[in-house]
Amino acid sequence: MQCTHRESFQISPGKGIRRFDTRGREDAEAEALAKLLLILGWDDRGQDTAEYGIALAVIGLAAGLAAILIAQNVGTLWSRANSLVQIAVDNP
Repeated sequence: MQCTHRESFQISPGKGIRRFDTRGREDAEAEALAKLLLILGWDDRGQDTAEYGIALAVIGLAAGLAAILIAQNVGTLWSRANSLVQIAVDNP
């Protein structure tokens, strides 16, 4: 079975992409979808906010991992400092 239907596209600045069939009729649904894709592709409002959000998430993850990794060392240092203070108090 051979497909006889051919489509062509026309891109024009400010008007978006238009799809025509071989008889020259405009396919409104395809044009609406093409316009939406163009808008989504070119509209970068909110991109900065998304980038800052991703950066904040990465920094937060790094800080959380660092806190987990140094938690045992901090506990050991606190214990040693507490012991030295207790020794100093007991032996004036």
